[in-house]
Amino acid sequence: MNEEDQDSGIERRKFFRLDFTAPIRYRFAKAVGHGKYQVSPYFKGRGVNFFGGGAALNLGKPLPPETLVLLEMLFPFSEKPVMATAEVIRKDVSHLKGREVSVIMVKFLLMEEAVNAKLVSFLISRGRVV
Repeated sequence: MNEEDQDSGIERRKFFRLDFTAPIRYRFAKAVGHGKYQVSPYFKGRGVNFFGGGAALNLGKPLPPETLVLLEMLFPFSEKPVMATAEVIRKDVSHLKGREVSVIMVKFLLMEEAVNAKLVSFLISRGRVV
């Protein structure tokens, strides 16, 4: 990264990204006291963009940053759902079929190492560098 980029706060790292629709189920954890969390029931959503360290998700709930999310994602490289614990880093709004939907950007915190390697290989084989 050059000095000018550092001063402007612009990050110039490159990531493999894939616009890919993956059905997901998710639960989120809400803090209810010091070190105590209440976990929601499962909800359905869809992953719309993936990279090795996280994803953009269309969810029915506008989850705030720092919310913990438990994800079950379906990919062609795995017969069973890919499980991950993630943290919401940003939220936005998009439109889908004339309705407003929450777009949540998450970073993966916990994912089995072998599964993460398969995800990264899948992204590299089909994705693009941005």
